[in-house]
Amino acid sequence: MNDYYDRKIYETLPYTGNTSGSLVVTEFIDYNCGYCKSVVKTIMDVLSEDKKVNFVFVEFPILSQQSYFAAKASLASKNQDLYNKFHLSLMTIKGRVNEEKVFSTAKEIGLDIDQLKIDMNNPEIEQQLVKNREIAKLLNLNGTPAFIIGDIIYPGALNLNKLKEIIKQFRKS
Repeated sequence: MNDYYDRKIYETLPYTGNTSGSLVVTEFIDYNCGYCKSVVKTIMDVLSEDKKVNFVFVEFPILSQQSYFAAKASLASKNQDLYNKFHLSLMTIKGRVNEEKVFSTAKEIGLDIDQLKIDMNNPEIEQQLVKNREIAKLLNLNGTPAFIIGDIIYPGALNLNKLKEIIKQFRKS
């Protein structure tokens, strides 16, 4: 776990919040994971209350090929500086995220679809997803969401009070 942070792999990953914050919370996500979608409001509430937190998102598409497609599109949206907006929009889609919903959501938020398709085929996107799977395997992660704070893994959806308590305890240690 420390090696993961020591090598600063997470710096290449999408994030939201304060990049110079005193606390990094890493979340492994799948765009078709209902539990991942259920914690989005919790994450946004923490970010609005605590300006010293930085959330790093690790695309870990394990539920379907459509999850993989959404993860590729999401990572590609970084090239147009719309990752956070796109990520949040994909996470608010009711039901399954599929290719059609990915592109309609991308269009709604102002992504250039032609450029997005080009960027999705960049080998670096595939390399990032492979790296994410390798990290998840090293950490024995089998599902999403999974949160990492410090050296501790918290599998499953966390409610607001639980997440705030974990952050509070981490800062005390």
